[in-house]
Amino acid sequence: MNKTNIIKLFEDKKKKKSKEIIFIKNYTCKAIIGYHAFEKTKPQKLRFNVEILSKQKKVIDGNLNS
Repeated sequence: MNKTNIIKLFEDKKKKKSKEIIFIKNYTCKAIIGYHAFEKTKPQKLRFNVEILSKQKKVIDGNLNS
């Protein structure tokens, strides 16, 4: 995986809550996967596109209770 596959974006910096969106684009790997026996004879190429949204409170001046 190269650096262009993972992109981090930060939003809502002025609000008390922050959102962090992490995109993983076109991550590829090989795995033995399948339902039928003929599908499990050799590794197949898998490609994933994932979007993760994390909502959390902002830490103000090192105060974890803020």
